[in-house]
Amino acid sequence: MIYSKRLNSPAFCFFKTFELICRLNQEPMKKADFKDVSFVTKARSTSYFCYQVAFQDQKPVFPEIITDFKRTVQHALDHHYCVSFISCPFDFNFESLLSHFKWCCKFLYFNFSETTMQFDIFKLMKVVLWSEQELNTLLTAISTHHEPYTYSLNRYSGEIKFALMKRENAGREPAFQQLLIRDKSCRDRLTKYLQTLLASQHHQVPVRIEITPTVVHSPQKYDASKYGYLKITDDLNAEKQKEVISYLYDLLNALFIKPYSLEEFSMIFRKNEAAAIELNLAQANPTNLDAQKLHLLFRQLKDEKILIASWQLIQEKLWVYNHAGERVNSVYQISKGKISNDKARQVYKLLKPVSELLP
Repeated sequence: MIYSKRLNSPAFCFFKTFELICRLNQEPMKKADFKDVSFVTKARSTSYFCYQVAFQDQKPVFPEIITDFKRTVQHALDHHYCVSFISCPFDFNFESLLSHFKWCCKFLYFNFSETTMQFDIFKLMKVVLWSEQELNTLLTAISTHHEPYTYSLNRYSGEIKFALMKRENAGREPAFQQLLIRDKSCRDRLTKYLQTLLASQHHQVPVRIEITPTVVHSPQKYDASKYGYLKITDDLNAEKQKEVISYLYDLLNALFIKPYSLEEFSMIFRKNEAAAIELNLAQANPTNLDAQKLHLLFRQLKDEKILIASWQLIQEKLWVYNHAGERVNSVYQISKGKISNDKARQVYKLLKPVSELLP
């Protein structure tokens, strides 16, 4: 038992792992290259060999003294945790991915699932009002750091420098090679999507690329000009259309200038002659809806083809006022100002129950 405890001590783990690294290493990187890294840093870095980094709502995985690197990487692969050889200094979510994008490209192995890429990253990126400079900054970062831990020995010191030795040793583990494939796939997809967003700034390609179905049951199905009401997509059956209308009713209810029944509210989605619903942004509401959030809300409904309506028709059926009693036209226009990423996330979460109704 005493011997077992000694085997699991940080000092013992450090000496054995570091010895293995130096013995197996066949590249120019040698033990002498890290003589400027303190013993304490080497011991701590080797004991906590790698970190599984939780994204968004993933359950955090707390670091432990690792004796089975293969098992740790396999867990990360199975549950889509990103991996780093140094601790992540911030909560990893959509906002920090963008604000610390260069750090993530340099030190993090991306391991996002397909649904996370599609719904938690690309979907939120789409509603951000990017400038050309911002998109170029992200593209430069990911093209410069096409793989983590590829910087030179003299670029950093301490823990970050020693991470190069850990990367060297990890490369001999087959499970880690699978992680490299995942990382490259995520980076390629991020790069292509950023390029698409940048191209859309110059009107070269649309941000949303529609695929023409093989069989089209109704060629004019999605032609918003054919309707004088806010049409809900026929991709949803009658019951699900009612669910969408009911959900939007509950969402906007607190902003109604006067009481509207659900039936009255439903008319703007069913009848050409339906009277407009009036909203007042000055009224308190639990989701803190403002002009920008309302714009993002209807923009997402339109982008997902849940709502088939032009902005002009939305303006005719939903009248929005501010505290001074003036119509707020920015709700129906693409805002020229910067809409925060936080607002985009909030709106996306608000509409998630509606989006999930789609087949």
